[in-house]
Amino acid sequence: MFVAHRERATLSVGDVFVKVDSDRARLQHEVTSMRHAPVPTAEVLRHAPPALALARLPGAPLARLGRPSASSSAAWKATGAAVRLLHDAPPPDGARFASVWAVRFVRAIR
Repeated sequence: MFVAHRERATLSVGDVFVKVDSDRARLQHEVTSMRHAPVPTAEVLRHAPPALALARLPGAPLARLGRPSASSSAAWKATGAAVRLLHDAPPPDGARFASVWAVRFVRAIR
């Protein structure tokens, strides 16, 4: 189990990540956004609300929760550049944030 709270749980089973979300619109927004992302994203193996199954991306994790990272600063910079591309990309046509939580999160980090 990676994440679990009252709205969403994410777990991995082998090379598959499964997200179960109480907000079906949020899952649909995630799938739509991944299809239009300017960087490689995980393959959607199955989307059957309230669940979304994603393939593991190739490569090694930068870090593991609770352990120090052995990844180079170049790897972290490359990841930051990819995340910046995602944040700078316009939302897909017709897409909207599916939850109040997402709006609050964006406001909190500004």
